[in-house]
Amino acid sequence: MKRLSLWLSTAFAVLALSGAAFMKKPAPPSAADAASAPSSPTTKSANINYYYWYSAFDGSYNDYEPTSWEIYEMEIYYDVYVDTNPSGGTLIEKGIPYQNPNWPPMVYLYGHWD
Repeated sequence: MKRLSLWLSTAFAVLALSGAAFMKKPAPPSAADAASAPSSPTTKSANINYYYWYSAFDGSYNDYEPTSWEIYEMEIYYDVYVDTNPSGGTLIEKGIPYQNPNWPPMVYLYGHWD
């Protein structure tokens, strides 16, 4: 290729790529298109509640996680079965909701030592 044709092909490529950004967006689907489309089953999205976790022994802040993750972490840390059932367990952590840290604890985690 000649030197001039390299410049022209580069200029054309730049012009084509920059012009692609200003093209029209595709039209949103109409009601007729939506009616003819196959319906997918609707699933309820899972709402995962995160909590600020504090130790019940000394009140120190631990972390900010959902209940299931904190249960898993405390089971590894204490090497006991941990759940939210107070029957026969020892209170190890309190969970305060993320919406308002001034609220009272909403979730309590108990360790079950045998």
